[in-house]
Amino acid sequence: MARAPLALGTHGKITVQQVGPKLYAARCRFRDMDGSTRKLEKRGPSKTAASTKLQDALKDRVETRSDELRPHSRMVDAGTLWLGRIERRNRPSTVRSYRWAWDSVAAPAIGQLRLREITVPLLEDFLLALERRGYAAEARRTIKAAVRGVLAEAVRRGALPANPARDLESIEGGSRAPARALQPGERDDFIAKLKADERAAAQDLPDMVQFALATGLRIGELLAVRWGDVDLVGVEARQGDEVIRVPVVHVRGNMVRVGGQGMVRFKGKTRTAVRSVPLPPFLVTMLALRKPDDAGEDEPLFAAAGRDGGITYRDPSNTGKALREARARITRGTGDDEQPDRPDYTWVVWHTFRKTAATDWVRQGLSALMVANLLGHAKVSITQDVYFGRGELVLGAADAMQAAHHPPR
Repeated sequence: MARAPLALGTHGKITVQQVGPKLYAARCRFRDMDGSTRKLEKRGPSKTAASTKLQDALKDRVETRSDELRPHSRMVDAGTLWLGRIERRNRPSTVRSYRWAWDSVAAPAIGQLRLREITVPLLEDFLLALERRGYAAEARRTIKAAVRGVLAEAVRRGALPANPARDLESIEGGSRAPARALQPGERDDFIAKLKADERAAAQDLPDMVQFALATGLRIGELLAVRWGDVDLVGVEARQGDEVIRVPVVHVRGNMVRVGGQGMVRFKGKTRTAVRSVPLPPFLVTMLALRKPDDAGEDEPLFAAAGRDGGITYRDPSNTGKALREARARITRGTGDDEQPDRPDYTWVVWHTFRKTAATDWVRQGLSALMVANLLGHAKVSITQDVYFGRGELVLGAADAMQAAHHPPR
């Protein structure tokens, strides 16, 4: 039976023999990258010296550029190259998620393995171990995606013939329950309780929540809005034969915390995330009252105090924490005001306000396409994407939101 060929760039067993007085020869077979297997030999005055010379020759023979991968390369080498690709092509939030999955979880467990040693059973055992250690399904899916990306990098660079992670089973379960929308009575009650909460009011939560409920902006988008992005006088738009002015907020950015840089304002989350959302009259009034006389175009609507005494952008994580603390106080009450029969708002998160805005627009008769435009969603359905235009100013949005929050009596 023919002997199986060596893998490309690898060598066989090293043997050392004495070939003369105080002279030794170290030999092995080596398969070059052209597919040919060659015999290599190095000599020295001792077994150790001969073996060392041969090892050095092998190292030189397989020496590659820093961006090349071979079957004997380690997973960490492929991981470094893959993360570089991710950083060049993705948003900071995506990079942060994948860096955690690879650097903190996957690399310590399988990073020192050779690429040729990675198999489907090995990866399945790795993911099973994560489940036993208590990693949630959502986290395991992110880790699996990172490992698959690293191995895909190895395939692209010719170090592996195929990606073994492609044959892994899907990770089922564990997804969070979909965000609920506030019912009209709950929405009004929640805003009223926020306004009555002194700490929430001091943190500017009532106005931020009202803005989110009326515009459907993501938390990062909301905190990236500057006074120059708000047009309270209104942009010109044609409604039938009449030219009207529609107050709008131009959604042009997203706040993300980047390691080593702090809070950074980036362009919209997706191409369709850059959009204009009409403002209902009650929100125009609120913004006109809170706008400082000396507000600069680049000054954020909802600013935080900077370290130098000036103002800066708020951190979405800190703002989310403030909301969680406020909803806990609203639900349980404080001190003598504690009441066991208070409404339970512990399920409310920032995405709840986006869900509520979408629901309010639908209740007021806006189409799914219109709501998708307002929310900056990339897709509605294949039919709507193909047969309907996207990106137009949805003129009925402001009237719909005004009617939802202040129904005619």
